[in-house]
Amino acid sequence: MTDPETLTINRQDLIGRKSFISPDDLARSELDALYVGDSTRYVNIAKLTIQKFLEACISEKGQFRTFFKRFASFTGNYVVNQNLDKNDHRRLLQIVRLFEGQGEHPPQIVIQDGGYSYKQASLGGLTAGWNERTRDGSQVVRVMDSVDIPIEITCAALDETTIDDLQGFLSLAFGQQQKFLCGWVLKPSRQVEGAYWELILPLTFEVGTKSRAGFHNDPQKQVHSFTCSLPIIFENSTYMTYKAAPVFDMANNNFQILVPTKITLNSTVPVTLLHTPLPLEIYSSDSRIALIGLKQTTYFIYPKRLGRFTLVVAKPRTTSDENQLIYAQKEMEVVLR
Repeated sequence: MTDPETLTINRQDLIGRKSFISPDDLARSELDALYVGDSTRYVNIAKLTIQKFLEACISEKGQFRTFFKRFASFTGNYVVNQNLDKNDHRRLLQIVRLFEGQGEHPPQIVIQDGGYSYKQASLGGLTAGWNERTRDGSQVVRVMDSVDIPIEITCAALDETTIDDLQGFLSLAFGQQQKFLCGWVLKPSRQVEGAYWELILPLTFEVGTKSRAGFHNDPQKQVHSFTCSLPIIFENSTYMTYKAAPVFDMANNNFQILVPTKITLNSTVPVTLLHTPLPLEIYSSDSRIALIGLKQTTYFIYPKRLGRFTLVVAKPRTTSDENQLIYAQKEMEVVLR
């Protein structure tokens, strides 16, 4: 009789363990390339993630092994990507991303892609950033990518029973039971330093018609296969540091107001600012003589009567400021003509 403890599924534990990817040495080079040498390894990491997820469902030490032994008991007979001893009655299952170097050794699951469609996740591709407040103006920014990748998972086996099992396995891995596995989001373990990406699985997927053909031109041996279509979204954040000396520097006093000293009554005069500090506030020292208004990104002076006033450019005052910081000011006069 089966021990009841082996059939116990802790639902809260499964829901909480959504970060599962802990890459081996082979996969580590792919991740290093993503964050050190090439930030466009979208397809490679996406296929690696799906491979590691499927391995975690079947391998003996996989995170989701208990779940699959309970709801798909036939998976307990498989050993993933390992060599079997001659006396071992278990079946070897290959889960690979490339045919090259793997050969055809059914039963086999091959993960392939159909290219990808890149789109920026925000205006300009920057979603966050901060100033390190160093003298050389070090800035840290986050560039976020969102990439649509159509994935094709092809399963092959030498008998119809096994191909049916593999079809059921993928249906369980990517179907409705995903809510108990990863919640349709695959992302790296927190132990993977410097990884800021996740792979979003579709809520629905499509399994193609099963087919069969001769295996290596042997009419006595048939290979059965089918393909599962899985359009996924790969989202990645890359943090970059660059140095840009600040445009405005109080020490150098390089802020400039370009406006004539005399303006005529009933005119509208634009104000040009160079090396602008942000945020800022512009106002007239005497609202009876002239007013300052903002249209889109340009400030304008609106003279009201003849006289003198001071154009003031300052830092906006807060409730805690006793005195307002004045960036620059300019004496001006409203004349008749």
